[in-house]
This record gives sequence, structure tokens and C-alpha cells, in this order.
Amino acid sequence: MDDFIIPPLPSITQRIDFVEEAPPPLPIITGRESFYASSSWRSQSPIVQGFPNRIPSESVSQAFESVSSIFENLEEPRSDDSGEEDHELGHSDVSSNSNNDHVPEKATAFKLIPKPHGEPGRPQSGGYSLEQALNSWSQELLETVTNYVKQGAGDEQNGIDQTVSYRKQIPKNIDIFCEKVAAKYTIVRKYENLWPVRELLKLHLKYTSESHRRKRNQAPRKPT
Repeated sequence: MDDFIIPPLPSITQRIDFVEEAPPPLPIITGRESFYASSSWRSQSPIVQGFPNRIPSESVSQAFESVSSIFENLEEPRSDDSGEEDHELGHSDVSSNSNNDHVPEKATAFKLIPKPHGEPGRPQSGGYSLEQALNSWSQELLETVTNYVKQGAGDEQNGIDQTVSYRKQIPKNIDIFCEKVAAKYTIVRKYENLWPVRELLKLHLKYTSESHRRKRNQAPRKPT
């Protein structure tokens, strides 16, 4: 019986050999960096043998200066006309900013609290309640300011005539009196034209003038 010989399988793939090669040199436009290793490893490695041990600092500084000089030469010198234009533009900017700085004090200050519509003490007749309008005040503060206004109105040095109403007073004397109250109780400066002081004074003079008128009418007339 003859022996059966099996032929070898054909090679369907090619053999690939991997060969270690040194990398190409670094490009000129980039700075060369070296990672320093031990001398024994550098002597055994064929890749790092071509790298220098250290880049001299002088060459680095010279290269940096040369690059800096190139960029400095690229800048175009300014002409005299452009300098004048820049100066004019800068002057205009400064003037515009200075105009913005001179803003009226009323525009920059906090918004004052306006006076309610109508007369105080008449909430049912188109007016308002003074206590409700000054609800941010404590009851003690409201009473303290009210008493101070009443005492000040009774002082003849303030120029307030308690025998007549608020409308018949001298406006200048009322303004001075309101400023005097505001100097002691600065909270009233939050309100337009110091209207809390004016309204307290108005209510007080309404009471004193009516009381004076009643007493005058009740007085016995002298016989003719």
C-alpha cells in the first residue's frame, strides 16, 4: 500500500518584518526639547544618542531676541497726522466722559418718596391718613417728630403764627422751620420737599387756628 503524502498548505499571507529605525530630525521652526536621562540609558539607546546633552542658554536668548526684532520691524511707524487724529479722538472721548460725569445730583441720588394725593387727615374726602403714609415709621418715632413740630411751632423765634392756617404763613419761615426739623430727624430727607414735616405742621396749625377762632367768637362783645 502506497503512503499518502499531504502537500503543505500554500502561504496566503506575506511575512511582515518590523525594523527599528531612528526618527527623523525635528523641524527647524520649533524649539528642540530634550528629556535628560541617565548616561547608561543614553549610551544604550540608539534614538537619544543624536540629541545634545543641553541646549546652551545663550543660543536660546539669541534666538528669542532675533524673533522679537522681526516683529518690531513689522510695526509701521505712525505719521504726524495719525497722531493728531488720535489726540483729537482721545480729547473727544475725555470731553464726552466729562459731560457724563456732570450729572445733576437729583438724577444720581436715590428717588425721593412723593407726597400722597390730597390733604392729610381726610381719607374719606379724597385725602389720606398720615399714619398710613408713614407706616415705615415706628409709633414712637412718629410721636416724637410730631411733638417736636408742635413745640417748634410754638416758639416765636421760628416765625410760625399759630393763630392762622398753614396757607397764611410766610413761606420762607416754613422752609427754614422744615430744614431745622430735618437736621434733627434726617429720615424726613427721604421725602420730596420734606412733606412729612409740612403735613404735620399743617395739621397742627389747622387745630390751633380753629381753636383761636372759636375763642375769639366766644368772647363777650363789649357794649357799645
